[in-house]
Amino acid sequence: MTLALLACVGFSIGATACALVFVLIRLGRFPLNPWFGVSTDATRSSAEAWQRAHVAAAGWILGVAMAATASALLLGIALSWGRESSPGFVWETAGLIIGVGGVVACSFRAFIVANRAALLDE
Repeated sequence: MTLALLACVGFSIGATACALVFVLIRLGRFPLNPWFGVSTDATRSSAEAWQRAHVAAAGWILGVAMAATASALLLGIALSWGRESSPGFVWETAGLIIGVGGVVACSFRAFIVANRAALLDE
C-alpha cells in the first residue's frame, strides 16, 4: 500500500507540474529555466531555441500530464480497494504500468522533438 500511495502522490505532483508547463508554453510565457522543461545544450542555446523547442514538444508534455493523471486515478482506486484484495492489486498494477510506461514514452518523445526543433536554425 505504501508504494501505491507514494506513486499516487508523485504522479499527481508530476501531472500538475506538466499541465502548468503546457499552459505556460501555450501562453508563450515559459521562460528559459534550469528546473522545468526539456533542458539540453541545444534547447538552452538561446531563448528563441528554448521557446521553439517547447512549442514543438507541448503535445508530448501534455501526454506526460495525461499519463500521470490516469496513473494517479488508477492508484487512487487501488488505495480505496486495498492491496490485499485482488481488485486492488489489479488497479495498482495497471496504474503503475500506465504511469511509468506513459510518462517515460511521452517524455522520451518530447525530448527528441524538442531537441530537433531547437537545432533547426543551427
